Amino acid sequence: MLLALALAPLLVTLDSWDGWKSMAAERGWQWVAYEQNACNDGALLAIKTLIGQRTGVDPTRIYLAGRGETAACVFYNASRAPDLWAAALAIGGDSREAIETNRLFAANLSMTPLLWVANPDPARKTLPGVTMREQATGAEAAEFLGSRQRDPWPPKIDFETGNPKFLRCAWLEITKVDVTRRNDALTVSRIPPGSGARLDPGPIKPGDRILAIAGKDPTQFLDEARQERPVAVTVQRGKEKLRLETRVVMPVREEALTVRVQAEVQPESKEIVVITRGIVQLKLNLPPQWAPAVVNWNGPSAANLPAPGCHLLTAGASSVSVEPCR
Repeated sequence: MLLALALAPLLVTLDSWDGWKSMAAERGWQWVAYEQNACNDGALLAIKTLIGQRTGVDPTRIYLAGRGETAACVFYNASRAPDLWAAALAIGGDSREAIETNRLFAANLSMTPLLWVANPDPARKTLPGVTMREQATGAEAAEFLGSRQRDPWPPKIDFETGNPKFLRCAWLEITKVDVTRRNDALTVSRIPPGSGARLDPGPIKPGDRILAIAGKDPTQFLDEARQERPVAVTVQRGKEKLRLETRVVMPVREEALTVRVQAEVQPESKEIVVITRGIVQLKLNLPPQWAPAVVNWNGPSAANLPAPGCHLLTAGASSVSVEPCR
């Protein structure tokens, strides 16, 4: 109990606004700001390092926040590491940058309480599982964060990933994948990005105003583009209208293939139900209160976990084998 009292919540912000400093100081929280672009995995790893360097932090009360241009990266980091944050807060901004990474998953977002305070905007894409408010005072925003505490043993996990560096979520870790193991019960929860199409500059010069692409509105054409191809572009260059030949270029999307796992613990019956797509091996780490347990993986396949601790499960053609983690 004395140790728990000595630990403080930590507020991690993606900008160094003085309001964050005040919010933390008034509540006795620690505060650290990461001021670089955080919509990438390198930034997330750097943030984890920053957190690890702090002493006296309660690991169950680490909060994430950002405002304006950094709001999108709040969504990115909440989705990428849903077992790290007790809650997250975004003020203003837009979700587009996070969505365009092709790595934003609704399943992962559902695991972190996340509040987005922003004025109504029909052009702004909302996110599933995210609580929206038009207004919130500083006290209300702080209350949203401070009232949350992360459960180290969440009874439900829903996690999707396409990166071998991000295979762990809470008490579950993916250790071997096979993307041919389809499971139509688990769809891809990726929040789809836009087309990402752009024009190869080629003959287009700085200062040219693009009037039409293939005879269509430029914005609409690029939003609807789905493949690379040659196109004719009409531009205004000074007083002249010119017809130029160039190409539509499509982005290279990373993590096109993903795996997903849902796991739910039923403590009363000591049963763990696991549903996966593209996964053939898992590590499950059981706390004493869940053991012994029976695991049902993708239907009738069952395995007994006789004791707490880490268990390695491997799915065979019709059965599940279990051994202690090494």
